[in-house]
Amino acid sequence: MPHRINTVGDIGNAKIASDAYDVDNIFLTDEGWVYRHYKNTAKTKFWDEIIVAGEVDETLSINGVATTPVDEINDASPTFETGDSKSDIEYAPGFGSSPTPPAAPTLGTVTVTGAITASDGATESYTASIDGTSTSATYTIASSGSDSINGMDVTFSGTGSRTLTVTASDSAATPSSATGAISVTVS
Repeated sequence: MPHRINTVGDIGNAKIASDAYDVDNIFLTDEGWVYRHYKNTAKTKFWDEIIVAGEVDETLSINGVATTPVDEINDASPTFETGDSKSDIEYAPGFGSSPTPPAAPTLGTVTVTGAITASDGATESYTASIDGTSTSATYTIASSGSDSINGMDVTFSGTGSRTLTVTASDSAATPSSATGAISVTVS
């Protein structure tokens, strides 16, 4: 039967300062010794685990040692055993700090590669890349001429110089779009 006179035998292996099994997380209930597991750093969410089960008689005194205080399991503010007055969660890495949100992806500079000379009526394929951190950028290409575009393929119509502009887009990125260009001479 759990009792305060049996504290050393029942919970004596709990550590004074520990992020896993800290005496400051233990309290006595009418159902036995209980370990409080916190789910958040504010200590407003928790679950209780009975670690030494047994009926506790609040009126029982053994060799002058009273059983009290005896709290209810799931009591919002029970009387914890005393170690260093810090619960296990306070030893966890990052305790008390807000998690740092991941940085927004970036697009950076857009580099366009492909033919810089082409024949009228020819279809050329172009590729683009970014030097930013986005992994989900999409690319569209546009021509300053009256050329036909299909994906990243350009079918040239008419001779002369033109600029192909590629826009990289990612709605999560900051900024959400960036452009790069390549000059092409069509003969």
